Amino acid sequence: MRRFCILKLGTTFPQTRSRHGDFDSWTARAMGMTVDQVDVIHVLDGEAVPDLSGYAGVVATGSHAMVTDRLPWSEQTASRIAELVVREVPFFGICYGHQLLAHATGGRVAYLEPEPEVGTVEVRTRSRAGEDWLLQGIPSCFPAHATHAQTVHELPPGAILLAESDRDPHHMFRVGSVAWGVQFHPEYTPDIMREYLVEQQLHERLHAVKDTPEATAILRRFTRL
Repeated sequence: MRRFCILKLGTTFPQTRSRHGDFDSWTARAMGMTVDQVDVIHVLDGEAVPDLSGYAGVVATGSHAMVTDRLPWSEQTASRIAELVVREVPFFGICYGHQLLAHATGGRVAYLEPEPEVGTVEVRTRSRAGEDWLLQGIPSCFPAHATHAQTVHELPPGAILLAESDRDPHHMFRVGSVAWGVQFHPEYTPDIMREYLVEQQLHERLHAVKDTPEATAILRRFTRL
């Protein structure tokens, strides 16, 4: 059986990591797997991204970096993502991975003004969501965890817009046949979301944190693609 690959593009806050683990373990859990069942490439630590075309699917995590900084490891990863789209290898980008998918395929990433979107937000599907396999049976409005300072300002040419929030019109899109980006975090638990709110001193938003089973179900469905 072919394996899945997680491109680990960042790491969480030290205190959060000590309590809950890191991006790779969160992502594997949300996929319905363990870290031992996937290949993790530690891109941020300098590990080169190989040819990924042999994988059953590739998931790219979030990051505390910024796509617009065009860091060498990020640009190298973007090139690999573009190859996956051309070769129709299933790809799922989360937050930074979502933005990098857009950047890699001709979209434009920039800062979200006037401030970042942080907390549990309501995500609404768009008109073409019913045509998309990952969103079949997903409610037209569902909660999802978000924390991002940048966003996809312009979708790649030919991309299909699938979901939005009040703050971000491009919360989910598909480019090509099997490459998806989600700005929200399907891998976050409520406890992880609370950690991010406390780290950013947004205590007034803690009361709105809730479970986000539909968001997680979208990533879980990707692994069954």
